[in-house]
Amino acid sequence: MATAPEIQPNALIEHPAANNDNNELFVEQVRLLFETRGVIAIGLVIAGLSAAAAWRLLPVWMVGAWFALYFLVVLGRLSLCHYQRQAADRDATARKWCWRFVAGTSITGILWGAFGCFVLMLPDAVYHVFAVFVLGGVIAGSMIGNTTYLPAFYSYMVPAALPAIVIMITRPDPIRIEMGVMLALFIAVLAVVGSNLNRSVLSEIRLRIAQGNLLERQGTLFDKLSKSEALMEEAQAIAHVGHWEFNQTANSFAASKEAYDIYGVDPATFQASLEMVIARVHPDDKVMAAEDFKQAMANHTSFRIEHRIVLDDGVVKFVHVAGKVFFDAERKTVYSVGTVQDITSRHAFETQLQFANSLQSAELEASPDGIMVVDADDRIISYNQRFATMWGVPPQGLATGDHAPVLAAVVAVMREPEKFLARVRYFYAHPLESGEDELETLRGQFIERYTAGLRTDSGQSVGRVWFFRDITARRRAETLLLHSARLDALTGLANRAIAVVALQRAITESKRGGKTFALFYIDLDHFKDVNDTLGHPVGDALLCAVAGRLQSNAREADTVARFGGDEFAIVAEGIHEPVDAGVLAEKLLSELGKPYLIQGNTIRIGASVGIDFHGPEAPDAESLLSHADIALYRAKSEGRGGYRFFTSAMDAEVRTRVTMGAELRNALVQDQFFLVYQPQATIDTGHIVGVEALVRWRHPKRGVVEPQEFIPVAERFGLIRELDHWVLWNACRQAKAWLLAGIAPLRMSVNLSGLEFKASTDLENDILAALAETGLPPTQLELELTETVLMDSSLKHADVFQRLRQRGITIAIDDFGTGYSSLGYLGRFPCDRIKIAQEFVKGLPSCSESVAIVKATIGLGHDLGIMVIAEGVETREQLDLLNDWGCREVQGYYYSKPLASTDLLPLLSGSGIIRVEGHTSGIGQVSSRPGQVRQMPSEALSPPAGAGRPA
Repeated sequence: MATAPEIQPNALIEHPAANNDNNELFVEQVRLLFETRGVIAIGLVIAGLSAAAAWRLLPVWMVGAWFALYFLVVLGRLSLCHYQRQAADRDATARKWCWRFVAGTSITGILWGAFGCFVLMLPDAVYHVFAVFVLGGVIAGSMIGNTTYLPAFYSYMVPAALPAIVIMITRPDPIRIEMGVMLALFIAVLAVVGSNLNRSVLSEIRLRIAQGNLLERQGTLFDKLSKSEALMEEAQAIAHVGHWEFNQTANSFAASKEAYDIYGVDPATFQASLEMVIARVHPDDKVMAAEDFKQAMANHTSFRIEHRIVLDDGVVKFVHVAGKVFFDAERKTVYSVGTVQDITSRHAFETQLQFANSLQSAELEASPDGIMVVDADDRIISYNQRFATMWGVPPQGLATGDHAPVLAAVVAVMREPEKFLARVRYFYAHPLESGEDELETLRGQFIERYTAGLRTDSGQSVGRVWFFRDITARRRAETLLLHSARLDALTGLANRAIAVVALQRAITESKRGGKTFALFYIDLDHFKDVNDTLGHPVGDALLCAVAGRLQSNAREADTVARFGGDEFAIVAEGIHEPVDAGVLAEKLLSELGKPYLIQGNTIRIGASVGIDFHGPEAPDAESLLSHADIALYRAKSEGRGGYRFFTSAMDAEVRTRVTMGAELRNALVQDQFFLVYQPQATIDTGHIVGVEALVRWRHPKRGVVEPQEFIPVAERFGLIRELDHWVLWNACRQAKAWLLAGIAPLRMSVNLSGLEFKASTDLENDILAALAETGLPPTQLELELTETVLMDSSLKHADVFQRLRQRGITIAIDDFGTGYSSLGYLGRFPCDRIKIAQEFVKGLPSCSESVAIVKATIGLGHDLGIMVIAEGVETREQLDLLNDWGCREVQGYYYSKPLASTDLLPLLSGSGIIRVEGHTSGIGQVSSRPGQVRQMPSEALSPPAGAGRPA
């Protein structure tokens, strides 16, 4: 009996090394990288267009050098692609080719980063937007090929985007910072998308490699199986398959040598028997095998049983036992014969094949894409559940393998079905081509489609795989990002960047066609009070309501924008005359001044408007915005609630203020300020009971500068707190110096700005520190604040005023009657003295309104137990009226103008009594006309010794 070659159980199972798969994956990645010649060439076109756009913006040599360098780099990269395709050992040297490609992308990214830096150096924000869009576009475009290998993508993206992001974020302009942050967010989104694309590409490559390996393995396995079957057929012919016979009548069992080999016994030393066969059946299969054999015997039929056997050495084999039962005339079994075949290898192959199919199915189901695979006859051979769910195709429709119903279901939801079908037909006609496009469904979905032909190593088409990815969320995110880059998030109006674009367009149209236009800069009056009293949600709702009114009352062609906070702007093209701009401003102010009903609150709020009207001579957009801002500042400083046009005089005034701000800083450092003191006296005796400290500035070129010129500038430039600090400490030192000189205690009145109360705790500590260091008794210090400042501050910092008053410091309301409070608030203010504003005293006795206000204030002070002092008294008639109405203290030129401490000292050292026109006085020489201030010698205006700035 011929002996068949021995087949080991695992002979048909192959385990390729994992590094081989990784090498195949990397080689395929490198191949795809070098397939992007078209993308590289398109990048050159984009570079050319960008260079053309920047030709007039940047120096010609810079743009030319950049483009020439870019052209050489692209030429080098294309040459690299050509030589890689021609290289015979490109797969073996794939890693070297890969890093050469990465070096090329890095240099390209650096060149784009340099281009972005060049454009971002320009002052106009429009060019910055252009730079951001170009950089974002080229980086997004690089995803087409570079995401096959992430280092290539990142080496392009990082040097291209990072310099621009750093430049914009480090600029002081909030808009550029926002653009930098948005570009960074966009790059982050591209990084995530690129990573996802990379995973998708790698999954596709792995799938193709796995499919190729599987087909190759299947071919090998099928080839080996064919040979095995041929050997078995030969064994059948020469009794190679194990043969056995069982004579039930004689109870004898015989088997061939091959059967012995299968069961692992030596025929020379072991006698075959039925018990030997049964003993080797695997314990888990004994019952099943016995039942099948008994059933065959009982039914006198042929049988086929597959089960496991266990050899003496513990080796487990799978065997196939086939036999036929013979019986006599009485249907009694007398004989059976059959074969036994070792099917361990076949079983291993089937197990491996089942595992490969399970693995392929798991990979399909794990993919975020809907995947469908068809064969060369376009019949569906595989798909995943994501594909069925995405297109709403029932599984039974896919299971048939017929692609027609599936295609009909997909076409039914396409927004452009004919375009979709045309693309499908093209790929049917070109089975080896790959491609990708984007689809939109009637349900509002955006689907990214990719397809690739499946081929054998010889290039023969064996089918096609289709990938469908739902990118609706990504599209919405991109739309939201674009929306946020153009519109204000709260109001939905255009943002500052879009307003600048509209303004630049108006400038261009004006220069081209001689048209005129106007820019309106709008700021709400006292909007902060709404936020402070009603809360930010109400404030936000109010801003939305204001935006709605502006939008409703502007013309359709106008651009209405919100710049942030409570600032708005309108770019109005086609405004023919300044008077038309004024009419529109009046209309806007009227509409904005109407009451708002916000969350149950009735709110009245006004606005101020600055207008810059221009024609063909208009400067750049940023200059126009600056002009409108200057006009707005003038409108607010002149009482709010109105509008002002920008003029060259305003510009000169602003420049003067800026210059003065810088000079004020130097003045504080160089001790150019000094104090003068205006006496406060009683009417009946003329005794000096106090002095008001008034600051003056000895300017090195302009001479003595009055406070009404520099105090507003100090407030605007944030210097008022330091100046108030200087005045407070030097006034306290002077008052203490008079005490040490033996002068009777005087009340020292010091004016404080409302900005001091932004940090009330610091102010309280500063006052107490000044008193402690100078040794001045608190009862001799009086703080003067306007009623507007006092009302606002007392509502927030009443405890601070109470603590100061408890220490003996008095509080006076300066310029009473000029603020926005009513007399009813007076009883609630923590104050000790009322100073009637000199504008009301000046109107005495001719102005009836002034008479009524002064008399009412004096009467109210008496009723509330608050002392009253009148400022600006210049005539005897005014003095007599005030005396008759019950005012006991006055201050003004009738008694004395503000004097330097050296000039005031003789009077204070004497009787401290002022005599004027028959009244008691200690300064007979003060005979100048009321309101006229004589020029003091420079030495007379010197501050007292030791009155420097506090340490």
